[in-house]
Amino acid sequence: MDPKDLEAISSSLEEEAKMREQIREATSELEKKVRSMTGLLNKIHGTPTSQFPELVSKIRPYIATVHTDLATLVELVKPEEYWRVKDIWAKQLQSTVYVVCMCEWLTTGKLATIEQVSSELGVKAEWQDRFVLASEDYLHGVISVSNEL
Repeated sequence: MDPKDLEAISSSLEEEAKMREQIREATSELEKKVRSMTGLLNKIHGTPTSQFPELVSKIRPYIATVHTDLATLVELVKPEEYWRVKDIWAKQLQSTVYVVCMCEWLTTGKLATIEQVSSELGVKAEWQDRFVLASEDYLHGVISVSNEL
């Protein structure tokens, strides 16, 4: 094999490793918010239903800031590489979907649709080649809601 080819492959692998590490770092910020949101949401088990709106109002500010973390991920992911790297943040995204759906359930008694969750998280249509709320991530979040009920 030509040394130039090996050098190109090595360079490409190093670039991908660097991108993955940056994505992991960005995902850690999302993970911190998810822990805070789920920690607050776990209080529903000991909270009277009359106090659910107050509890949800404490969680909503966290949800509103998730858009920033997702926008950071979008900047790091190269076009058309979403499916190669999405597993790095999948668990955090699924947990965020759970929080959004659970808050919707507690306030309206209805399940938030995938479109509603995408909108609340600030997912933009122009991100489609770098980030989407995939059906399986949405469904994992919904399953977590049903487990809590």
